[in-house]
Amino acid sequence: MSEEKDLKTQKEEMMEKLISDLPALRAKLGITQTDLADSIGIGRQTLLAIENRRGRMRWDTFLAAVIIFSKSSATSDYMRFLGLHLDTVEELVHNDILDRKGGCLMKFEKLWTDYESGYDTVRGVCPLPVGIRGSSCLKCGSKDLTGALITPTADEQDPNILCKDCGYWRD
Repeated sequence: MSEEKDLKTQKEEMMEKLISDLPALRAKLGITQTDLADSIGIGRQTLLAIENRRGRMRWDTFLAAVIIFSKSSATSDYMRFLGLHLDTVEELVHNDILDRKGGCLMKFEKLWTDYESGYDTVRGVCPLPVGIRGSSCLKCGSKDLTGALITPTADEQDPNILCKDCGYWRD
């Protein structure tokens, strides 16, 4: 997707693609309008209005449908072809959340792989949790601290603490 498009436009384009292909997706999955409507938490008449373009699809309805079609082996590849697979939509949702929080809080330095558990772990810096702001470095006494993702278990909610002056860090 183009980064130049605003989020609202991206959402509308994705919903339009899904609406256009809803009948085909339902057929591939072998379900009726009633089955799909029940699964995504709307009435059959609402789904009918959406498919006939007499009603608007809400974002939460779109997300529910994407989950259903992306998780099914019968429609997953088709969703990927349409650019509507859950992976793609998750990225858009993630970017939406970051945009509403005022931009990306993480400044990633690099990625490393924790081979023991098989997970990719992000290494970088992040804001200090509120309760730690104003604390001093245990080694040099500096108040120039930042949150850091150094150990594989650290995250934005519970980061490691890094002293920018002396490099000392703690869990």
